[in-house]
Amino acid sequence: MLDDEIVTMQIDAAEVLAKHGGADGLLLVMEKLGERGSDPDADYIAYKLYELDATGEMEVVDTIESFKRDLSEIGSTAFENFKVLRFSGGQADKQ
Repeated sequence: MLDDEIVTMQIDAAEVLAKHGGADGLLLVMEKLGERGSDPDADYIAYKLYELDATGEMEVVDTIESFKRDLSEIGSTAFENFKVLRFSGGQADKQ
């Protein structure tokens, strides 16, 4: 569902994985973000994760930080880009 044609389905799938998939779910979403780095729809997923972390609903950064050794190189790059977004208050330019 993260690759669905409908962007709202992608966002919903990412949210469900993040909320109910534990660290494995978050890592999967981060890997998908890395694979889709040039896809503008991926930004919506990143902003959903941003929202979950910024509101305190989930500790996205801290959770992934604890398991980042399990990310591929592309997933690690996506995570580093996500941290820039997260700690710039959602105003970071996509790298």
